[in-house]
Amino acid sequence: MRTVWRSRYAAVPVLLFVLAGAFVTGCGKRGEPSGETALASGQAPGENTSNLVKNGSFEQPDDEDPTLPSGWRRSQATKYTVALIERDGGRAVGIKAHPEGKMWQTLYQTLPSLSPGAEYRVGFEGRVTGDEGGRVTIVVWKSEKEKRRIAHYEFSNSDWQAHEFWFVMPTEPINRVDILVGQNDYKNPRLVVECDEIALQQME
Repeated sequence: MRTVWRSRYAAVPVLLFVLAGAFVTGCGKRGEPSGETALASGQAPGENTSNLVKNGSFEQPDDEDPTLPSGWRRSQATKYTVALIERDGGRAVGIKAHPEGKMWQTLYQTLPSLSPGAEYRVGFEGRVTGDEGGRVTIVVWKSEKEKRRIAHYEFSNSDWQAHEFWFVMPTEPINRVDILVGQNDYKNPRLVVECDEIALQQME
C-alpha cells in the first residue's frame, strides 16, 4: 500500500553532526572517538526485543487519539501536521511543516532510564519530501529547565532508506532523556518527513 504523503524529490546525501554543549559526548561509529561522523549503514533496524523505544514501529495508535502513535507525544504540533500514515499495509508517522512556517513540528518520546557512560545505537527508516530534510535527536534534561542535545542525525533521501547512528550517555546526573523526530527547517511549508521502525539498543 502506498504512503499517503508521497515523496517526489531526488535523494540528497545524509548529514550527521553533533551539537556542542555541556553534556555533549558525541556520536559515531562503534569504537571511534567521540565526535566522529557515523554514516548510515544501509542495514534495516528490524525487530529487536531489546528495543528501548516503545512502539517504534508506530503500529499501535493512542487510545485517546487514534491519529497519534501510542507512547509518543506531539510538541508544537497538531493532528493535521503530525499523525500516523499508511505504509505497505502498516503504519508509519508523517510530519508536515506548519502551513505558515511558524513553528517546529515534532514527535517525541521520553525514554526509560539509560546507563551513564553507556553506548547506544539508534536505527530507523525514513524519507522526506521537499527541499530540506528530517532529523532524529537525543535530548537529555538535567532539570525541567535545562536540556542539551547530545546526538543529532539528519537525513534528506526521497526514498525509504535505513539509517543508524550511535551516542554515549553523559556520566553527569540526568533527569530524563527524550528522542525526537522532526524537520530540520520549520520555515519550509513544503517539507514532509516520514519515519518508521525506530529502535534504540544498548551496545555491549
